[in-house]
Amino acid sequence: MPSAATFVVVPACLYMAGGVKAEAGFLAAVVAVVVSVWVLIQIHRARLLGEAIRVSAASFPEVQGVVDDVCHRLDSSVRSRQSISD
Repeated sequence: MPSAATFVVVPACLYMAGGVKAEAGFLAAVVAVVVSVWVLIQIHRARLLGEAIRVSAASFPEVQGVVDDVCHRLDSSVRSRQSISD
């Protein structure tokens, strides 16, 4: 995992070596990687949720009861969506 200094040192070295074009290329590559990773995560998430069934009081009352009990025991007001898949 690169440190924060990497994101300062690498662009500075690129600017010194090749100017603005090299730095712009580096920035474009970083943005492309971030966008690609985000898209792949969204595709994976869609595949997982597409094959799952959402847990609710109507579909799985026993499971929803356990989830509500755990949330109450943990004193949590945050409700997340639960899904069941193979």
